[in-house]
Amino acid sequence: MEGCHPPRGLNFNGNMADNWRWFKQLFEIYLIASGNEAKSSEVKVAILLNAAGEEAVEVFNAFNLTAEDRKDFDKVVNHFEKFTIPIRNVSVERFTFNQRCQEEGETFDVFVMDLKKLVKSYEFGDQSDSVVRDGIVLEVGDASLQERMLRESDLSLERAIGLGKTAELSKIRAQTVQGQNVDFVGRRSVPQKLVS
Repeated sequence: MEGCHPPRGLNFNGNMADNWRWFKQLFEIYLIASGNEAKSSEVKVAILLNAAGEEAVEVFNAFNLTAEDRKDFDKVVNHFEKFTIPIRNVSVERFTFNQRCQEEGETFDVFVMDLKKLVKSYEFGDQSDSVVRDGIVLEVGDASLQERMLRESDLSLERAIGLGKTAELSKIRAQTVQGQNVDFVGRRSVPQKLVS
């Protein structure tokens, strides 16, 4: 398919687990969009290595795979996952989640998106929504919004997000109106004294 490009290589710097997950998702999208999803396993391995780049090929060459397994797409992907995703320490990951607070200047949407991303890999199971909700309530940067959320006896994640977006939008609108009022006052003409 024209206009369809493979991902730009697997980044081996920074958080390898996140880099791999991102690359893999983009690669799977590319396979479907380019019509290569139904190709043989060996061809998909070649496409994967080509897209992942030279450093990934070096890593692939270091895998202890038989000649047959080197052509098996699922086994190659599995080896990359083992290589890039470290052994998890759930306690440390939950601690990291619980330390996440809304940074000054960070939008509410970015804060919530990051909490949702963090909670996915931290084994909270079916409590993920309530954990994200609690993270919002405990660590939102707006004290009046936090107080408002704490008054809600049956606060859901959706309601917390709605309150947060509304509060942020209200602040932005208020700042815009106040800015216009200041500008209006500043432009007001002052009558000059008449000289007799």
